[in-house]
Amino acid sequence: MLSFAIALTRAWTATYTRGLPAASRTQRREEIDCDLWEHQRLAGLEREPHLQTALVVLLRLIAGIPADIAWRVETGSGARSGKETRMNDSTFVKAAVIIGIALSALIFFAGMGNLVFLTGDWENGSGFVQRVYGLLVALSGGAVIAGLVVGRSKPKLGLSLVGGGSLGTIVLMFWIFMITIPVSAVLVWIAYVRAGKPRWPSTGARPSATGSAG
Repeated sequence: MLSFAIALTRAWTATYTRGLPAASRTQRREEIDCDLWEHQRLAGLEREPHLQTALVVLLRLIAGIPADIAWRVETGSGARSGKETRMNDSTFVKAAVIIGIALSALIFFAGMGNLVFLTGDWENGSGFVQRVYGLLVALSGGAVIAGLVVGRSKPKLGLSLVGGGSLGTIVLMFWIFMITIPVSAVLVWIAYVRAGKPRWPSTGARPSATGSAG
């Protein structure tokens, strides 16, 4: 379990630092590795059970997602300094992305809560079902987060992840569809703008080049 928590933390770090300059990417990953090493060493000195250490690592990972995203947005913005300012680099869109991450993180937290902390009744099989449900909800929230992160550099992938994660959330949490549908619509719009496509395709009819007044 501890190995899984560490691997998940490193995978998340690799995801949100992808596409950054090598120096910034390497420095951030080394900081996280150092923090993980110190946490494991302290837990070992205190003879903390591995399961407890793993849960703490997972909780720190989850709680730190908004800060990680904010760091990525700021670092990515600095790396692009000198380029022409575009709508998707504006303060408004950065704030929208952070809000979208925060909303998706709530879904992710809910799924992880079912997966890690709530076991259900194993005798009638509800424990397994609950964990699978929690995993699917967490994956839906995680897909939206990942889509918003990579949407700037990979627009199609970002939109696909946000759209798929949003759809999964609507289906899995169907009993609150009056909330999930409008929230999902906002998340997709944020991903669309984040991808650098703030304008919807024009539907206006183009004047015919042929034919003349008789």
